[in-house]
Amino acid sequence: MARLTLNLVRLTSVAAACCSMAAYAEPLTLTASHNVTHDANFARTPTPVSDTINTTSLQLDLDKKYGRQTYSGSAQVSAIRYGQFGKLLDNDAKDISAGFSTELLSNWRVSLDGAYGENLNQFENNKSSDQLVRNIRTTKNAQGQLVYGVSGVWAVVGSAGKSTLAYSVPAYYYLNYRQDNQGLKAVYYSSDLLNYSVGVRHVESQYTLNGERIDEMNLDLSTDWNVTGLSQLRATLSWTDSERKVVQVGRNYKGVTGFLNWNYTPHGLMSYGVSMYRTSNSDQFNTNYVDAAGKTAQNSLNNRTLSATAYARLAATAKFALTASTTWKHFNVDNDQLAGVQRSASDYHSYSLNAGYAVERWLRLSAGVTRYQQSKDTTRSDYAGHAVNVAASFILD
Repeated sequence: MARLTLNLVRLTSVAAACCSMAAYAEPLTLTASHNVTHDANFARTPTPVSDTINTTSLQLDLDKKYGRQTYSGSAQVSAIRYGQFGKLLDNDAKDISAGFSTELLSNWRVSLDGAYGENLNQFENNKSSDQLVRNIRTTKNAQGQLVYGVSGVWAVVGSAGKSTLAYSVPAYYYLNYRQDNQGLKAVYYSSDLLNYSVGVRHVESQYTLNGERIDEMNLDLSTDWNVTGLSQLRATLSWTDSERKVVQVGRNYKGVTGFLNWNYTPHGLMSYGVSMYRTSNSDQFNTNYVDAAGKTAQNSLNNRTLSATAYARLAATAKFALTASTTWKHFNVDNDQLAGVQRSASDYHSYSLNAGYAVERWLRLSAGVTRYQQSKDTTRSDYAGHAVNVAASFILD
């Protein structure tokens, strides 16, 4: 606790030094925060390994509207330090995003967005033989959107984007990929509270090491519905047709994917929310392995995920709030090898309780506890554990 107090004192000094800068820029918000987490199984291994992680972050946010133009941006740097495994895992994370939109003529809108991130790969996604490794994921994303029909009942929306993913550890280079996407949809606004859309999306992913390519077409049906002033529903139902281009092994997928998000606030004190999604082929990859006879063959993975999350939030007072949440994920994995297809499934569960208190408008405190469990499949180890955390944030605007 003394260590936490010392860090909070340091953050207070940083916040005070930045006050004058924030005062001159109303659309800017500067947040300095410190989080202390003790995780009973931070490595997500069958045999628990515990550690305490200190994360100190500084974040600058921009949100400015100027006439028909909107500018937004966020830049965050975080120093992440581990107690027992510091020499092995200490890292500095970076997350930057920027957005711009403008209305043109009387009925057009153009939007541009970009993001860059450097973050430690989640340990459960590392190889079981070498989970505790400083494996940095670098992501880059750029997206553009053109809308015709800003003020009408009908609108046509075109979009295009590009993204890349790269890992720092050579053993994971086979997962590096680049992705291009294009989309076109028509939107019908039946009222200010309800709209429907139908569209097509094309996504092409290529793994840069072996050249494997995944070509995916999606037919999307979507709705955005403010059911009442207290409830909002957003949903997309997609028919996905994915074709993989590999030399020895290929597995295509045709089926239903999509997501649903519902939020309900019956009165000022309580709010509830549920979200569900089903994805497929977004994380499939192909790599080489050597079988028992010494032959090199291709090993292909096809993952399908069904997930559901629910939360309830109680704003007991204007300053104090309590949030309980739970998450469930079901994984189906097809593992293609020379000997045939190995199919397996696993489940993940987590339960969280978090409390937040706004001491002042510029100072917020929080604490939480989480319990989690993962069962085993051909690509995931079984593990279980819990984590507790406390945090403080200083906000200047």
